[in-house]
Amino acid sequence: MSDRGLIGLSPWGRRLVTAGCLIWCLISIFPLYWVVVTAFKTPPGVVGGPTYLPFIDFTPTLQPFIDLYQGIRGEFFRTFLNSTIVGLSAAAIATAIGAMAAYALVRFEFRVRLGTGLAFFLLALGGYLLFNITFGFTRPQALLLAFPIALVAAVVANRLPLPGPILGNEDILFWFVSQRMFPPIVTAFALYLLYSEIGRLVSS
Repeated sequence: MSDRGLIGLSPWGRRLVTAGCLIWCLISIFPLYWVVVTAFKTPPGVVGGPTYLPFIDFTPTLQPFIDLYQGIRGEFFRTFLNSTIVGLSAAAIATAIGAMAAYALVRFEFRVRLGTGLAFFLLALGGYLLFNITFGFTRPQALLLAFPIALVAAVVANRLPLPGPILGNEDILFWFVSQRMFPPIVTAFALYLLYSEIGRLVSS
């Protein structure tokens, strides 16, 4: 709410707005506070019930950090290093690819026919089912075969006078932005299936 919106409120209205903001700040900060105080609890203290105030509800201890340093709770430093490498690498790759995609959208004008997108989807799905079910390829192999074929066919089909609307740069940009509206579980579930299939392929 802007200052102009607060001017027309009565003193009690301003107090209510201020109280609401303070309550919302407490709700937002509480998970961070909970993480910090939980770090100074012993394992029985973590699972033994909620305790909120250090030195009142429980006695803080540095034993969890000592256990991590000594490797009692697993190889923390190796896990932390692996997570750091993966996180930084993923951020660098995503930034590089995103920068190139953004430059292409600003520098060039794209005209993609809606029928081409539908043809790509149908060919990719049909090719995947064909290679996986009919020819007996594994799921990763079927994906690697179906998607390049569908992509080449879509590029060729985009040059044909197919019926339907033509999508431009603004439509492509809106599609990228709309992906942020997806629930995270949608992407997580797809990545889980992908990694599980890759793991089965490697293990076999």
